Amino acid sequence: MSGAIKVGGVELATHSSSTNNITLDDNVVFPAGHVVQVKSNNFSSNSSSGWIVATNTGGQTNNLGLSTIQNRLLPTSANRVYVEVVSVNINISNASNNILVLASAGVDSGTMSTKGSFGFAVNVPYSGNAGEAYDLSSFPWYQASNTMGNSTSYPPDWSGHFTVNGSLGYVSVGSHNVKLFGYAYNESSPSGTQTLRVKRAELTVMEIQA
Repeated sequence: MSGAIKVGGVELATHSSSTNNITLDDNVVFPAGHVVQVKSNNFSSNSSSGWIVATNTGGQTNNLGLSTIQNRLLPTSANRVYVEVVSVNINISNASNNILVLASAGVDSGTMSTKGSFGFAVNVPYSGNAGEAYDLSSFPWYQASNTMGNSTSYPPDWSGHFTVNGSLGYVSVGSHNVKLFGYAYNESSPSGTQTLRVKRAELTVMEIQA
């Protein structure tokens, strides 16, 4: 038998006898910090032919359109060559809410430069599908040949999390494709080669009630 739950004359939830489901009404307001939705995706390849590779030789720059207004990404004038690793599509319901991004990646051995570094960044689109990019370090593992050793070395796993505050205007309603990027960095002089080879990655995006 179908029915409804009301408090103070306001309907909070309804029950359907045909589906036996209870549906919350739009009048229900959850407290701040409530997880509205969670979306996730992963990348994995056991074969080196399927790994995602970024290579920087002699100070190349390929920023793939990544930018920031909040200064939460190293300036795009840096010699980084980016490559997309994995993405998650999420349909944001309220521009006032926050977005929490959790990311991790596993890197295999690669060429380590005497003037090189490597790392990861996240891009979160907002109004007009423009993107705000976020990273954690300027030149992680620099100088890569010293911190990582020769090309036979295996870098440690990477993980990071980023919070995008809707109150600052960097969240918008609608469908957005959040992306995890990897990059290789190398100074222009002396000219060397730095690589990043990603074999596994996880990306989780959460909409959080403000």
